[in-house]
Amino acid sequence: ISKSLVLQINGVPWDDEFSKTGSAKYKVLKNRVTQGINALYKDNEFFQDAETTFRFVFVHLTCRFVS
Repeated sequence: ISKSLVLQINGVPWDDEFSKTGSAKYKVLKNRVTQGINALYKDNEFFQDAETTFRFVFVHLTCRFVS
């Protein structure tokens, strides 16, 4: 997964959403989710789209509750 990958969250790029909030919780969560996804799918091209969708949904929803 490229760090330059941009995910749209309510029209805001993934990294901008986190940096804008300045929240340590957001950054920790982003890193944990990314590491977990990488471990699961890093060698399986079939899951490329699935992991992108998962990151979008999981992080978007979870961050609403931990903020």
